[in-house]
Amino acid sequence: MLEVEAYRQLADRAIGRTIASLDASDAWFLKGGITSRELTDALVGRKFTGTRRVGKLLLMDVDRGPTLGLRFGMTGRLLVDDAIGVNELQYASHRLDTGWDRFVVHFTDGGDLRINDPRRLGGVLSTGERRRLHRQIRSTVADLEARGGSHMGDLQLARVRGGRCPKDGAELARRTVGGRTTYSCPVHQR
Repeated sequence: MLEVEAYRQLADRAIGRTIASLDASDAWFLKGGITSRELTDALVGRKFTGTRRVGKLLLMDVDRGPTLGLRFGMTGRLLVDDAIGVNELQYASHRLDTGWDRFVVHFTDGGDLRINDPRRLGGVLSTGERRRLHRQIRSTVADLEARGGSHMGDLQLARVRGGRCPKDGAELARRTVGGRTTYSCPVHQR
């Protein structure tokens, strides 16, 4: 969340600037069925009026338009006019390759706002996805508060080789994802 707060502060540089065009050609990066054409129609000619953060989601308010939701995953970085919000991320390349620009807002003054993400783990969120994410965050936080924190999760004691799922008793699968070891139940988790 600290990274997203740094991105939110950087995104404040976009407030009041008129959007000239978008480059949202990576359909996989657009979430919830939203298309590049729909984004273009909703944003071009408008201005960003404010920024907010909900958990790991950066929200950018638009005058007379929708709120733009940006998710960065573990490897996405925000740049505004080539200024970088967070340069070094543990799981991301330290290179800035323009081929990794997944979403770009071009302003009429010649500057831009870009998401550069080598692993395509982030995304641009629809209104419905934003609502679902907000509900899920609230539910998860309430669950964690009731348990006494995330360190008290259901799998903590079983997270060893040969451990068993507390829900169905299946042996847990041990995998490495993003350089980190994780355990999951092969029966009901993917």
